[in-house]
Amino acid sequence: MSRKRKTIQINNVKKRANDFLLNSQDFQKEERLIMGTFLESILMDTNNYNGFRPLYPHDMENSKEGTTYGINVDENGEMLEMPERFEGVDYSRVEYY
Repeated sequence: MSRKRKTIQINNVKKRANDFLLNSQDFQKEERLIMGTFLESILMDTNNYNGFRPLYPHDMENSKEGTTYGINVDENGEMLEMPERFEGVDYSRVEYY
């Protein structure tokens, strides 16, 4: 009996990883960093890496479990100037393109 090769679409892997990066609980920062590293290696190995962006506070309003975010913004939702832009943020809160 021959075995069928099973594959998964890269976009499905990316969607699942992005869902975890958005929806995981705040204390799971280490797991998010691992997930990001793992996803980046898959995307680069398959020539599908297109960068990432930090998750904004308004993105986290849609999170099931998380509240931390990856970039600071002003009252209008615009990025703050450096270095305030990244002070006290959670670098593991990102979304991959």
